[in-house]
Amino acid sequence: RKFHTLVCAASGNQTLVEQINILMNRTSLAVSMFHIISCEDSCREHRDWLNALRDKDALRSAAIIRYQRCRANLDLIYALQSGSLDLEVNQLLMQAVAAEGSKEYLEQFTAIFQEIQANNNYREF
Repeated sequence: RKFHTLVCAASGNQTLVEQINILMNRTSLAVSMFHIISCEDSCREHRDWLNALRDKDALRSAAIIRYQRCRANLDLIYALQSGSLDLEVNQLLMQAVAAEGSKEYLEQFTAIFQEIQANNNYREF
């Protein structure tokens, strides 16, 4: 959370900082998801993102963000599909999985996230 706050603050855009803070304070989903995604992958992606920012490489920075978001979402989808999550921890996830058509939606989103991730594989730049 601190990393993202510092990146936003470095932009010098106070409106962006305020809006990001509002969003981070309103979402408990991301916090409860953190144990699902690979910390090792996430830390590597954040280090790569920081290096891209230091290098002022906007295209690589954007690709890293898109890649990381898709990887994290795919990790969540795979965990939901495998039934390996304790959904009691997060009511939003429990409701989403129980919703009619959720299996089909997960399959559709999987394909979308896989395509975005493949098109933004910054490690192949």
